[in-house]
Order: sequence, then structure tokens, then C-alpha cells
Amino acid sequence: MKRKLFGSLFKTRTCVIFSMVAIACFGLASCGDDDDDNGGSSNGSDKAGVLTTTDGTSIYLKQVGSLSFAYDTSGKVTSCSYYTDDYNFTYNPFTITHESNESYGTTKVELSNISLNGKGYITKMKESIYDTWSDGSYESSSGTYSFSYDGSGHLTKVSGSGSWTYYEDGETEKGSVHIEYHLTWSNGNLVKVVYKYNDSGEEETETVTNDYDTSLYPNVTRQYTNNYFAQSIEDLDFLFFLGYLGVAGEYHPVSATYVCTYEDEDTQETDTDSYKYKYTLNSNGSVATSSYSYNNGSYRNTSYSYYPEGSFSSGSKASAKSRSLAPEQTNRKTRHSLGLFKSRRDK
Repeated sequence: MKRKLFGSLFKTRTCVIFSMVAIACFGLASCGDDDDDNGGSSNGSDKAGVLTTTDGTSIYLKQVGSLSFAYDTSGKVTSCSYYTDDYNFTYNPFTITHESNESYGTTKVELSNISLNGKGYITKMKESIYDTWSDGSYESSSGTYSFSYDGSGHLTKVSGSGSWTYYEDGETEKGSVHIEYHLTWSNGNLVKVVYKYNDSGEEETETVTNDYDTSLYPNVTRQYTNNYFAQSIEDLDFLFFLGYLGVAGEYHPVSATYVCTYEDEDTQETDTDSYKYKYTLNSNGSVATSSYSYNNGSYRNTSYSYYPEGSFSSGSKASAKSRSLAPEQTNRKTRHSLGLFKSRRDK
């Protein structure tokens, strides 16, 4: 029952036999990049979740579909919740943890050794996951991320390596992974994402190409929505939404093409899918709803809500636990893996 891949920072819905992983262990520097740790902090950022609107005021991200965010009295993120799944943020040092208990087993996740640059963007991070199942099977996975940015704060590259051990029915399997993401920006917009993955000789390449109409949907707040990466953001999407992985482009994409190619010693498969996007924007420029159509199907919607500036000045802790009644943009199952690794067996 060996699984093909990891769960991931980016997770594919259409190329279902595998998913994407973003792991790395080396800092990546190139001319013009803004990815060093000078002036950074391992204690989190008090700017996470903060968006600047058209009138110059700040708002705090409260909810994206069924993802909700809680903040402490100083305006620092304390948790991200998806229904009953909580991802808890603690500081000194900056760590994100998650634990889920289901009838089939338990998952424990820890994101640690998190380093930020001077703009508050994550540059390095370690992830450890331990899955156990009711039949005695288990999996232990670990890896480290590294992230590079350009001078405008756009994520440009993710690369690295990780390893896993899987035990079932008295047999143990081990493997290692190397991945790379290359993100191409043009005129301030994300135009292409190329992902390459190798898991013990099994290879995958995924390419997402975004299209824009500069007469539509200016991204004043430079915020990521579910309409980036052709629905491939999932398990760590909240790090994009909170701004921990840089800023989005000057416009929201209106369409995308997704191509996924998988190859091992016996098989080569290619899938191609198309997406159409639309949005409604609030008067202050922030996103009210984002919608997508997959392969010319009906549109699915995600709603966004925010705390106004000054919400935390009173000293009361704020949290968003209400749920949007609008259809979600993503059709998620209960999360059993936060980031790098996805269970190697079907549940």
C-alpha cells in the first residue's frame, strides 16, 4: 500500500496520483534577491495577516472560506483553524503545531526552526510529521524548507530535500525526495510556476501558467487568494494568506492552465486542465470573494472577511470561529497532514 508522494505546501487536486511538496534545507541567494535573514526574527511577525487598503489603513485577515484566524492582544496570530483542525502558533521560538485524532489514527505535525527575513517572510523552516494508524502502521517524515524572494517581496524559488519511513504489515520502506519550485514574475504578476519532484526515482513535473487582464481586478492589498497556483495551494495555504511567503502580484489572475506530467520506469502520464477566475472587491480594495471554474464547469466561491484596524487595541483576544455559508473554492477532505508529507496509504 505504498503511497506515491508527500502531502505538501502545494497540493494537486487534478493530478490525483501524486501531490506537490515544497521542502528545502539550503538558503538560496541570487543577485537582487531579498532572502537573507539579516534583520529577521525567529519570533514570528506582528505584520502577519495585516493588509494595507486603498486609504492607507490596516486590516487583519479574519477568514478565508472555512479557514479562520485568531490573534492575541498585540495583533499576533495565535491560530489558524479549519473546522475542528487547529494550527497553533507559539513564539520564543516561533513554532506551528497541529495534532489530529481520527478513528483511523493520529497525526502530529511540527513546523520549527523558522527563520524570517527583515520583511517578515519565512526563509527557512523544518517540518516533522508522525502518523500512526489503528492497525499499527506508522510513518515518520521530516524535511526542511528554504524560500527565496525578489526585491519586490515575491516568492521566486523553493528547493530542498526530505526523507520518510513507512511501516505496515511488518514491512518497512524508506525513501528520499528532492524538489524545486521556480516562480516567474513579469510586470509585477505571477505568470508561471514550474515544479519538479523526484521521490526515489519517480519523477513529476507540474506547470501552472496564469493569465491577466489589467483592466480587471487590481490587487491593491497584494494578497494571495485561492485562485493562485491553479488550486494547488492547500496544506500550508494559510502561510500565503498571512503574508509569511511574500506578497502576491499587482493584479489577480483571470485564468490559468495546469499541466501535470508523471514518469517512473513503467509509466508516463500527462494531464492538462484549465481554470477561469473572477472576483468581487471591497471598496477598500481587499478581496470580498474569489471564484473559479474548473474545465468550464460551474463557478465555486470563497468569501473573505477582515478585522478593522484597531481591533486589538482594547486588549481583548480576537478569534474568528464563524463559518461561511457560501460554497468553498476548495473541496477539502479533513486534513491529516499539514505540509510536506502526505500519508503513504489510502484511508
